[in-house]
Amino acid sequence: MKTCSLLALLRAPLLVAALATITSGPALAGAAVVTNDQLVADPASAWNAFLENAGAEAYDAYGALLAVGYGPLGVDALACREHREQLDAAVRLAPVSIALRRAAMMCAEATGQEEVAEAELAVLASLSRHAWSQASEVGNARPIRVLHAIDAYALLHASGLEFRYDYYAAYQVERYLPMVVAAWDPELDKEKLLSFDFVDAGYRLDRDSPFSGFPIQRNAIADAFIEGQAQAGESIAADIRAVRAARLAVSAEDKATAVRDAAAQGGILSGATWLVICQTRPFEGCGDGFVDAWLPYAEQKHVLPMVMLAYAYEHGLGVEADDAVGRQLLDAAVDLSYHGHAAVEYAQLWRATHEGRLPDALRQRLVDAERAGESNARGVLIADRVLEAGEEKAFVLSPGDIEYLSEPAFNGSGTGFSLIADYHGRRGEEQQRLDMQRRAASAGNPEHQFQLALTLIEQDAPGPGEAEGWALMASAAHGGSGSAQRYLAYESSRNGRWPEVEGWLLDAAQRGNVEAIFDLASLYEWEYPGVVGTVDRAVAAYTAMAAEEGGAEARRRLAGMAIAGRGMEKNLGDAKAWLLADAEKGDHESQALLGSMLLRGELGSVDEAEGLRWMKLALAASNPSAYVDYGAWLYYFKNTAESRLEAIGVWEEARTKDIPLATNNLAWARCTSPDAAIFDPARGMEAAASMGTAEHMGAAQLDTLAACHAAAGEFERARELQTQAIELVALYPQIGGDEEEATVDPAANLAGYQGRLALYVSGKHYVETERF
Repeated sequence: MKTCSLLALLRAPLLVAALATITSGPALAGAAVVTNDQLVADPASAWNAFLENAGAEAYDAYGALLAVGYGPLGVDALACREHREQLDAAVRLAPVSIALRRAAMMCAEATGQEEVAEAELAVLASLSRHAWSQASEVGNARPIRVLHAIDAYALLHASGLEFRYDYYAAYQVERYLPMVVAAWDPELDKEKLLSFDFVDAGYRLDRDSPFSGFPIQRNAIADAFIEGQAQAGESIAADIRAVRAARLAVSAEDKATAVRDAAAQGGILSGATWLVICQTRPFEGCGDGFVDAWLPYAEQKHVLPMVMLAYAYEHGLGVEADDAVGRQLLDAAVDLSYHGHAAVEYAQLWRATHEGRLPDALRQRLVDAERAGESNARGVLIADRVLEAGEEKAFVLSPGDIEYLSEPAFNGSGTGFSLIADYHGRRGEEQQRLDMQRRAASAGNPEHQFQLALTLIEQDAPGPGEAEGWALMASAAHGGSGSAQRYLAYESSRNGRWPEVEGWLLDAAQRGNVEAIFDLASLYEWEYPGVVGTVDRAVAAYTAMAAEEGGAEARRRLAGMAIAGRGMEKNLGDAKAWLLADAEKGDHESQALLGSMLLRGELGSVDEAEGLRWMKLALAASNPSAYVDYGAWLYYFKNTAESRLEAIGVWEEARTKDIPLATNNLAWARCTSPDAAIFDPARGMEAAASMGTAEHMGAAQLDTLAACHAAAGEFERARELQTQAIELVALYPQIGGDEEEATVDPAANLAGYQGRLALYVSGKHYVETERF
């Protein structure tokens, strides 16, 4: 039974953004969003109407459950009479809640309101049937939608099932955060696994958060529920938090330590993670305590604990290996699980810890499970055959396999269609692959959505497919695609919508996407208008990244901040130490930056000999920044007739290596130089044209192209391009912009662009005399 813990759960915070706290106080009054008749006639449409018209205040309704003493076994009749109006208002506020409907029915029964009880029973039955229509044995199906976690348990109680244990099927949100509930069916004497999601409903209702509409809001909602479960002492919260901590830990010992306590509380994810660690990164004593932790749950005939114990005995993890005991435990788990699902769970655990084909005995268990009606077994067997075939083009999926993988239940997020698309791609069947890719995208597969969106946006713009592309890109981002999130962030940055940039990047950064972390930190470093994060967060992010393996980029950014005194005290010594440490380890980007700063005197006095030494090392490695910065030093800082010609040679060489910034500098010099030996508009135009079309250029590249057209006497075209450049530079610095531009004073930079436009309007080309 989930009695006291459920009531405690109701008292915990729900939505972080709304700071809603469930209490037993009166629910908010108001007209019903949907009527009882609508819920009985068409619960699916009623649910959609509720999500479109209700708000986060719907969660306040759950306080009525506390007021009437609701629990799995019933309600308090006296409390029902006293709080009747509150319960009625709560039902109007959250009419799709199975728990509230069940409480309303039981209160009506307890207080002799037969007609009300019958009406509530009709709604409860309709909502329950709708929930069960979404249930599936297939692990890739979409979870059952509920408004609150308590509704999942209420569905079990209303259906005569017994709660056993629960866990989250993943450690992070990917559109949903499936909460799996293991329920005992007393009629069948079998354990069933049911998957629920409350995140998507909460996301759609909470419209007032600063990050409403962005993937990070789904995380906030999930974290709020998990916090509520933690305050209620629920093991499911300790379980997911332990797994998240284990993922952040570095050593196998620390990872195992992170999950031990949660596993001992019955945490399914923690237990599985513990086994995987000990199997794949073994160390002395890794499995100690595992059997003792899980034996009590196995003795209660909980299927997944029995599966994990079977695995531990077979592989000798925390106990002397004993195949016979392992087989007996697995046999018992298979017998207790619905359609022998335990065989699938064991196979997935084996796959997480081994390479190669499944053992024959395990394959036979899956074959037996499939014959018994287990829907997932065939998918595991197909995946095993695909793995065994490798890149073999002759591998064949039977028509039955394709039909199975195309079933809706296997495509809650397009997994089946994705496998078929990969299969056709392996066989070189491009049209079939594209067809399946579109079906996978339509079913919600985030990576296929991203790929298809990219095609539609970049190949059909402007066109009817572009709008579809942007919608797919947003859906991919909400499904957890870091590529889609960064793409949308970049698009927002091009239009100066900085809060949107932050919104799109936050989820990717939280998932550990390194590029997104740097993009977000850059947003905070330069304190773009409207963003929530500050420069302090940028320093914290860079500092954390600097401590990671391969943290040279973070240390370079910290060095830049230390030199400028941005977000920290100005400290040239620290900046030099950061750069020198990585340069000495052979990091060519750090060598180029250190060399450039020494040559320019940005770390104190100019040290040309030492600067050239580091710059030459970076150039020898064909480092792009070295070509850009060394050429700029020769051209602008050393600034002799010989050095300027040498700079042109450096940039010409860089152009052959396809280094865009150096090519831009080359074209700029050829079209604006006061030095007759360098000024050559025709060659400058040739270099500028090699950077691509104007439609895909940034502000600096458009500025250069405009200068070249003006130098060639094509002033009308120069004015058009410079106007476009000004529109972009008004939004600058942008995410992904080059470091040199990012340090320019924005006002002065914009004034320079506008001054050049004035020259072109008057029929004059620009000559860069101010830097010589």
